[in-house]
Amino acid sequence: MVTESNLIATENQVETPALGLWQQIKEDWIAHGRDWTKPGFRAVAVQRFGVWRMQVEPKLLRAPLSILYRSLYRKVRNTYGIDLPYTVKLGRRVIIEHEGCIIVHGHCTLGDDCIIRQGVTLGNRYLEKPLESPQLGEGQPGRRRKYRCKCCRFIRHSCWSNCRWHPCQNSQIPPCGKQSLN
Repeated sequence: MVTESNLIATENQVETPALGLWQQIKEDWIAHGRDWTKPGFRAVAVQRFGVWRMQVEPKLLRAPLSILYRSLYRKVRNTYGIDLPYTVKLGRRVIIEHEGCIIVHGHCTLGDDCIIRQGVTLGNRYLEKPLESPQLGEGQPGRRRKYRCKCCRFIRHSCWSNCRWHPCQNSQIPPCGKQSLN
């Protein structure tokens, strides 16, 4: 029986039962091609473990789990170069394709079916607003559309459809100035 406390709902989403830790890790394992040795899968599994351990209620029982989480988190961060803290709101079936130079701000939200590749930094834009961070939307499995910028040919997939970031729109980086390639 599903109770109200076990339901996750947003205004755009039908209420679905919340998945447990092992169901989430199994779903991520399938999304990563059933390969537990991939660094992206390991990073996502450690993040899911970090979220789960915060639900353990007596702090005395949570303390050894926190020590284990911190050591696993540092191992993934230092070995693979994937910085994915437990405070990130991670959707279902998020895939981290490659290792190296992936940094995600602790207040980011990554929606369902997003794919992140190497060399990605999702962080705050202004020092005056340290808690403002990117909110990547949900992708559409089976319908991955590609969008191409007219000036710099930057490709983004449908899972980035709710993200406003683009290399030519970032105020820190001037537009590339190339002519349209159409």
